[in-house]
Amino acid sequence: SPNNQTQIDVCNDSDVVVYNSPYTQSHYVDKITSKSVMIPLGTDFNKFKPLNENFSEELGILPNSILFIGANNTTPKGFDIMEQIIDNTNYNFCLVMKDGYISNNPRVKVFNRVGHDVLIKIMNSCQLLVCTSREETLHLAGVEAGACGLPIVTSNVGIYHNLPSGKWGRLVNTLNYEDFITEINYVK
Repeated sequence: SPNNQTQIDVCNDSDVVVYNSPYTQSHYVDKITSKSVMIPLGTDFNKFKPLNENFSEELGILPNSILFIGANNTTPKGFDIMEQIIDNTNYNFCLVMKDGYISNNPRVKVFNRVGHDVLIKIMNSCQLLVCTSREETLHLAGVEAGACGLPIVTSNVGIYHNLPSGKWGRLVNTLNYEDFITEINYVK
């Protein structure tokens, strides 16, 4: 926590402080005086990659689905924003959840707690990934989805913090669902 003085003291007494993302570092920029480096969590790019195969039919994923990976909570994952996006568009969605979430929406396919082999098939069957998180130190799911060739529409968190929109995807600087929809429409 950026307000934990004991943690800050330990960091300032260290030879080097390692951050996992620009977002995490931004919380400590005025508090940590030690040398610092950024080392994001590793991703297995031999495993997470475009497969040039669509598994939609096999997995029951609707055509051109938008992918969300996370949990049904407001903080940190911003699932309330994701629900507003679903409710205010006619797009299909694929949700990979870790909390037993269920949806009765006919435009939403839900998976709960899937292994990496299935997750890679899901990523290769969707059109883009959305990250609506309010807090995210890295967002490994987005890095893995990007490795599979998916563009990302994301809030200003984690590895994407203050990253200019580009080939990788689109940065949304607000937590307003309408701004996410604008960027989703840009990518689609």
